[in-house]
Amino acid sequence: MAGAADNLSRWLGETAIYSEIDSLRDRHLAARQRLDVQSRRDYQERFDMSWIYHDCALEGQVLTPQEIWTALNTQVRSDSAFQPSLSEVRSHKLAIDFIRSLVDKKKVTIGPELVRRLYNILAGNGDQITGALVYRKDIPIHRTYFHEIAHPSRLPQQMKRFFEWTKESSVRKVHPVFFAASVHFRFMRNFPFSHHTGKISRLLMNLVLVRAGYSPAIIHSTERQNYYEAIRDGFEELLDLVTRSLADTLMSDLSMIEK
Repeated sequence: MAGAADNLSRWLGETAIYSEIDSLRDRHLAARQRLDVQSRRDYQERFDMSWIYHDCALEGQVLTPQEIWTALNTQVRSDSAFQPSLSEVRSHKLAIDFIRSLVDKKKVTIGPELVRRLYNILAGNGDQITGALVYRKDIPIHRTYFHEIAHPSRLPQQMKRFFEWTKESSVRKVHPVFFAASVHFRFMRNFPFSHHTGKISRLLMNLVLVRAGYSPAIIHSTERQNYYEAIRDGFEELLDLVTRSLADTLMSDLSMIEK
């Protein structure tokens, strides 16, 4: 009985949280619609710079807002020491734009083609979709994340199961925030690529959210250690962090837009 009571209490708590987030989403959408064209552009530019800043920081790449703005708005000499970072920032922005281009599509499948496109964009190869996905062949020793990841020999089968799981009707019926966090968690546990896995995982998560009308959930750079530990410790921890990050993003955006 105690277990049932605990589960009911948790369910009621989650229901209240999702209800609050849905209310924030509606207010956020209404506020954005009130912006004029130029204000929307200014807002989008600031939001994307923040998104890139925090996402890069989660991967251990610390950039200043000025460096990100420079990468997105100016030309830098090819021999500049800043060139590698410039290319990564621009590729990241292209990946974000690609995700946004899918918002109004009638049907979007989280499958090999989508993941291949995102990987190629982030790697600076455009949005090519030719060829099969090539998963990592080893377990990186010196890596940013420290959770257990799938053995290379099991990746093809496990990724196949992951893609099949995203299409299950029962999965699609859960709350979008729950589904988005689940996609993120499962993808990271497989860790299919030595590079770009974290960024792709968060882009897939945010694709689910923006298609459901939410803002992207921007996990703050100050949450980096908590983020690593949540992926290591289990899904509930990551779900809590994603939920809080989404709520914080929505409230921060509302404040910025209303000003």
